[in-house]
Amino acid sequence: MAMPEAELINSELLVRDMQLTDDVKMTRKSLLRWVALSTGLISPNESRDTAIILLEALLHFSFMGKEPEVPEIMEYMQAAGAKTGEKTVRYHLLQLKKRKIIENDGGKYRFVVPSNTGSRDAGDSFEYSYKSQADSAFAKIKEAVRRLKEMGV
Repeated sequence: MAMPEAELINSELLVRDMQLTDDVKMTRKSLLRWVALSTGLISPNESRDTAIILLEALLHFSFMGKEPEVPEIMEYMQAAGAKTGEKTVRYHLLQLKKRKIIENDGGKYRFVVPSNTGSRDAGDSFEYSYKSQADSAFAKIKEAVRRLKEMGV
């Protein structure tokens, strides 16, 4: 009998350890792309920019201390040159929510607020989201390895 493997997956993490070169630090666009690549939000050589512009919008509102709703996000993205519809934006927001990077409260979006610090810093939010998911995964991996040891593998 096969294990329902796909149903067992709570979340997936992809973090790339990338060089943060002086060239990357020179423009907002290159920094946004670097953050999206390093956090696994986009794949290398990806040409679609919806996820990057959405990230830019979310960071913009976060830096202003605002929690935007979809219409505000759409307005920002359209002003930034995005040619995308609300359905696509909602899809990307849902993906970020599933990855526990953002949360939605009453239709307002924000980066996850770390429970240990309450920090509203977007960088702290990324770190908290990824580390807490990794910690949870490794706790289960360690338990499985302990069980294997007990079984005499």
